[in-house]
Amino acid sequence: MVIMSSVICDTPTLAERYDKISNSQFEHGKLLVEELDIKKGDYILDIGCGTGRLAEYISEIIGNKGRIYSIDPAEYRIQVAQKKIKGKSLPNISFEVGRGEDLSCFADNSFDTVVMNVVFGWITDKKTTLAEVYRVLKPNGLVGITTSSKGLPGPLMVITDELLKREPYASQVNANIDSGKSITADELLQLLINAGFSDINLKLRRTYIHYKDPGDIIEFTEASHFGNYLNHVPVHLRDAYRSEYITELEKRQTAEGIESVWNMLHVITKKPQGNAY
Repeated sequence: MVIMSSVICDTPTLAERYDKISNSQFEHGKLLVEELDIKKGDYILDIGCGTGRLAEYISEIIGNKGRIYSIDPAEYRIQVAQKKIKGKSLPNISFEVGRGEDLSCFADNSFDTVVMNVVFGWITDKKTTLAEVYRVLKPNGLVGITTSSKGLPGPLMVITDELLKREPYASQVNANIDSGKSITADELLQLLINAGFSDINLKLRRTYIHYKDPGDIIEFTEASHFGNYLNHVPVHLRDAYRSEYITELEKRQTAEGIESVWNMLHVITKKPQGNAY
C-alpha cells in the first residue's frame, strides 16, 4: 500500500480481525484479477496487500513459475500474511513491509501486472506511486485498481455526513478529514493519463452488503481503518458520537441486517508497448 500515517494505530488484534472480516475487499479483488487475465508464469506486484488473502489467491493462478511480491506499510498485517503461509509450500509468494511510493527494490520493467485493491485512497502521494508503478511494469503490462468513488457515498457514509452537521460535532470536527480516502473518476483518469498509461478501462461497480447489526459495522470499520475509527472526533465527543451513530444504524435494522452500498471504481490500464522506462 503506501504511506499511511494511520497504520501506526494498528494492532495485532485488528490485523487478525481484518483478515477474518475482509470478504468485501477480497471479492472486489477477485473480480479485478479476473479482468486482468493473470496467467501461469506471470510476475505480479500486489501493493497494499493487507493480510494477503488476494495474494494467496493469485499465487494459485500463476503457479510455481510465476511470482507475486506483496507489500504493505502495516507491519502487523504483513505478520498475519507471513504467518498464514508459514509451513506451506508456496515458493512463489512473499510478503514484506513496503510502500507504493518507493519501489526502488524492484528493477525497471519487472512485472506483468500490478494490483492495487481497495488501497489507492489510502495512498498519500498518488502521483509518485503511479510513476513507480509505471517504471516497474513491463511494456504492455497491466495495472488493476479498485477504489471507493468520491461523490457517490453509500447510505452509511450519508449517516456519518449528517451526524457531523449536527452540534456539537459541526463546530468541532473536520468533516473533510477522510476526503483523501476516495477519488472521483475524473481525478483518477487524469492521474493515470499524466503517468503515461493508456487504454484505460474504468467502470463503476455497486456492491450491496448486509451487516448483522451496528456492532458488526463498527467492528468492520475499526479493523479496516487500522484503529483510526473516530480519530477525527475529539476524545471528549467520541462516546456521544458513537452512541448517536448506533442509534441511527438501529433505525435501518431489518431482518436481513443493515444494508450498505459500496460504489467502487474498477480500473484496468496498461503501460504502452515501446515505453520501457
